[in-house]
Amino acid sequence: MHSQYIIFSNYYFFYSVGDVLTFLDSHVECNVGWLEPLLERVYLSRKKVACPVIEVINDKDMSYMTVDNFQRGIFTWPMNFGWKTIPPDVVARNRIKDTDIIRCPVMAGGLFSIDKNYFFELGTYDPGLDVWGGENMELSFKVWMCGGEIEIIPCSRVGHIFRNDNPYSFPKDRMKTVERNLVRVAEVWLDEYKELFYGHGDHLIEQGLDVGNLTQQMELRKRLKCKSFKWYLENVFPDLKAPIARASGVVSSWGNLHLTL
Repeated sequence: MHSQYIIFSNYYFFYSVGDVLTFLDSHVECNVGWLEPLLERVYLSRKKVACPVIEVINDKDMSYMTVDNFQRGIFTWPMNFGWKTIPPDVVARNRIKDTDIIRCPVMAGGLFSIDKNYFFELGTYDPGLDVWGGENMELSFKVWMCGGEIEIIPCSRVGHIFRNDNPYSFPKDRMKTVERNLVRVAEVWLDEYKELFYGHGDHLIEQGLDVGNLTQQMELRKRLKCKSFKWYLENVFPDLKAPIARASGVVSSWGNLHLTL
């Protein structure tokens, strides 16, 4: 499974028999009572994707470290996943309690519960993505833009071993595989904002990466009547900072078109 995370995740979906799918990495330790809060949330609303609070297990001595309840998954340009704590003043102003559910713009991926039929309606993971990388972005954008919600459930806590090395084997270069996946996500889901993504990686355009056929994913988005990425930024992740604009290309002189700088 380490060689093809995305393929096997989709594979097990088709052979599952339950009403709710729960995805977990192999390198986790689930706390007592972790599952019931996730299942309850999905039961109450089939279009909610329920994620546990992900805590840290040290890969050297297996020590356990708890994390702040007010963290949520976010991304920065060019689609780098990360965690961000809700500012204390926002917590105080909105009277957010430790037990309150947190809306999550981007899931970490690999640890969540989802209604099986809803996962199928969303097209599962994009089968055109290779091995690992970008699948959490793709599914997060798809859920939010196509009528669903992603939430972190504070009563569900799972410890995760974070390692410096990546356990997956990549038939091609790891970075090239991840970049290809992200380009595929950008082309399908970012609309005009994909230019901000490419602005951080001119080489992605120059390389002319083969991302495969996007027709099926484009048709899926149209069939589900998904909202725009602009809507996502305004309603789901309005605090995403706009990146510094960067120009690229050849600078020429109008006085002498043969002169380039």
